Amino acid sequence: MAAKQKSSATFEVVEDFNTLISETAGRRREMMEAGLEAWTQEAQHFYDELSQQGRTALEQLKACQSPVDVLSVEQVWLAARSKAYMESGVRFAQAFAAIAQGHKAAATSEPATPSQAS
Repeated sequence: MAAKQKSSATFEVVEDFNTLISETAGRRREMMEAGLEAWTQEAQHFYDELSQQGRTALEQLKACQSPVDVLSVEQVWLAARSKAYMESGVRFAQAFAAIAQGHKAAATSEPATPSQAS
């Protein structure tokens, strides 16, 4: 009788362990899928923004009449690119932090300010 109880208890432990492993694998898969979706959305957003800024700068360069005009357009374009890189990095960090905390992340068009992020 003791052997049967021990066998039953062992079976329950193994069953509980298998359930835990299965649930963990499911959560990992969900996290990977959410991460891939967030990355894809943000990469597309960043590419779209880069393309639009490039088109705008090219149109402005066509109207330049001096080297100073060209440098002015390039300066504005470089400042916009720097801001876009920073904002995209913040959005990536926010999305992956949300995923790590178990929330479904969604790419946003604007990063949170430091007071919103806390």
